[in-house]
Amino acid sequence: MKRIILSLLWKEWHEQRWKLALACVMLMGYTAVALRTRVVPDFLVVASAVLFGSIMLPLFVAMGALATERSQGSLETLLTLPAPPWVVLAVKTAGALTITSAPLIGSAVIALILAGGRELAASHMAAFYLIELFVGAQILIWVLCLGVRLRSELGVGFVGIMLLVFWCFWLGGASSTNLPDWHFSSCLNPLSLLRTFNEYTIDVPWHAVAIQALIMPLLWLGAASFFARPGRA
Repeated sequence: MKRIILSLLWKEWHEQRWKLALACVMLMGYTAVALRTRVVPDFLVVASAVLFGSIMLPLFVAMGALATERSQGSLETLLTLPAPPWVVLAVKTAGALTITSAPLIGSAVIALILAGGRELAASHMAAFYLIELFVGAQILIWVLCLGVRLRSELGVGFVGIMLLVFWCFWLGGASSTNLPDWHFSSCLNPLSLLRTFNEYTIDVPWHAVAIQALIMPLLWLGAASFFARPGRA
């Protein structure tokens, strides 16, 4: 089993490393150039980098995590290995989380080195990146799990876009009615964490973070049960 897992991890690294490198270069490069030139305030630079890294990047990564293997027919081969199907899904999920998280972590390191304490407190900036890492992981898990049986990258992308649109409307409705942070809309909508930060304050609803952290493994377990069904490769 250990050898199979290592082989799957190596395959994932070999196939996805260029995506990881490209995402790191783009996001870290943008952060470095924007903070060095100081054309816009530091908060806008960090916010734009984080929004790309925690919303758009997870969507793109989730689109190719499983659908590419299905369309090429290679997933069926992976499922014939002497290992439970959930192991294959776990390796794919770990690879996707790495591609999503590493660029944000790199961007955070650069931002803290170049601009920590300049216009934003270093602790404020670090907390902002930390929460958005969590948001990005949620978006990835949601899209990956809802599209676990889809064969088309476009289909997975459509599911992800519709999910984001739904969350945005949900967030807008909650904001327009001035619902408190403890309301269920904050607990179930990952994008609700985006409004907990501004240039000066941090107000994270930790109860919502706890509930969202519980939802992710439940989603993944549900997806694993569908993924393991015969005839779905």
